[in-house]
Amino acid sequence: MAWAGFSLFLSCQYLFGLYLLGFPDGYLTPYQRQTEPLRHVLAWLCVGQTLYFLIAGLRRQISGRLLAQIAVAAPLMTVPMLIVETCPDTLVCAQAYEEITGERMDDGAGG
Repeated sequence: MAWAGFSLFLSCQYLFGLYLLGFPDGYLTPYQRQTEPLRHVLAWLCVGQTLYFLIAGLRRQISGRLLAQIAVAAPLMTVPMLIVETCPDTLVCAQAYEEITGERMDDGAGG
């Protein structure tokens, strides 16, 4: 149940972040436009994970198998979300993005 609660919090936070993309002027950076579909997939996978672990918790299926599923689900959900969110602020990730896409990393900062 604890992991379901955390997943719910994470998915709500991520979906709210998607809602605020481009706020306040509506401008989306090229990076945000390119990663928006991935962000939606990750957010809805997190919602699905929330439902799965909520149902498993309500059924009281506490077992080694369920704990192993949580141990696998935790990094599979949180690591990609963190990478997508923090890439513009990370030098190595920004350089990799520029090498792959051939575009300059534009984080929207500036005047």
